Amino acid sequence: MSTLVVVKRHGRREAVIFVALLSECYSLKNVELKVPDAAERNVKVVLECHYKLERQATYHEELYQVKWYRGDKEFCRYEPRAVPPLKVFPIDGIEVSNETTGVKLTIIPRNRVTAEGQYSCEVTADSPSFQTQQVFAHMYVVGEYRDTYTVNLFPDLPKEYPEMTDLKRSYKLGSKLVANCSSEGSLPAANLTFFVNGNPARPQHIYHRVDGNSSSGLMSSYSSLQFIVQRRHLKKDMMIRVKCAAYIYMIYWKTVEKSAWFDYTPPTTSPSPWKQREEVAVNIKPKPTVGKTERVPGTNAAETAQRVIDVYGGRVAKENTVRFEFQRFSSGNFDLQNKFLGQPETLVYNEELKAIVDA
Repeated sequence: MSTLVVVKRHGRREAVIFVALLSECYSLKNVELKVPDAAERNVKVVLECHYKLERQATYHEELYQVKWYRGDKEFCRYEPRAVPPLKVFPIDGIEVSNETTGVKLTIIPRNRVTAEGQYSCEVTADSPSFQTQQVFAHMYVVGEYRDTYTVNLFPDLPKEYPEMTDLKRSYKLGSKLVANCSSEGSLPAANLTFFVNGNPARPQHIYHRVDGNSSSGLMSSYSSLQFIVQRRHLKKDMMIRVKCAAYIYMIYWKTVEKSAWFDYTPPTTSPSPWKQREEVAVNIKPKPTVGKTERVPGTNAAETAQRVIDVYGGRVAKENTVRFEFQRFSSGNFDLQNKFLGQPETLVYNEELKAIVDA
């Protein structure tokens, strides 16, 4: 910023001089307000307002004052040159502690409704700039909740630890693991997070639900974890550890953990294809009978031959062979050894042809 100085003599303008009184660069920088996301009712909380004043070429910037607001109402002011330097403008539900300094403001939220909301600090530099910057932050207050109709006090924080249900004692590879977690009676509703063997569970495996209780104004949170057990879930001790954490800002944090065994019972193996063929062959083998053989309804040599081919493959049986074996078994001959059947007798009636065949 510059100031224009005009010098006049005898009613006429004779000279125009620019005198630099203040550098155009800002000297008040990096104003920052640090406020916790949430504070607990009747517990001290510290709000911090940081700033930086830079030395200029012709002067050194100093602090003039810091104002603190809740919403649009000023409730505290700090002026280092004033006596006393700290001034408090009471607001119902906010108690300013004597531990307050220029940068740190210590308060005790007494009333949840009036203490919760937007806070801001306004920093003003001293003369000659009187530069001002204001920053904002929001703070929730958690504590007791008074029902308007019944005039009863309800705690905003859950009374109990979160509860985990439906986790079985053991699981096998490929089985489905289901675990449900709940945290009831809080305002706001508690956030639920699952951990599997110390690692956060995958978001696609978690389902959330929040319900409100109209009678007390409090809320309950429910979360379900579901996934298929795989080898990556197994550790050296063959355990699967599932933990559920319930938290409300940085004020409330409770966890519950349960473990399940990994059931490594080998699966029942099915018989080999050769074993299955033997079982089928035993079932289709005709039972030997002595004397008269009764025909089984619905079976014939062609069907039996086809069943033998289905089991052993290829053309290992023909309809004539099966019919012959049925007749042999019916007569009481159960010998299954291979025998040389010889060649049929050659019948040639022409003497010349017979001589050629015999040769």
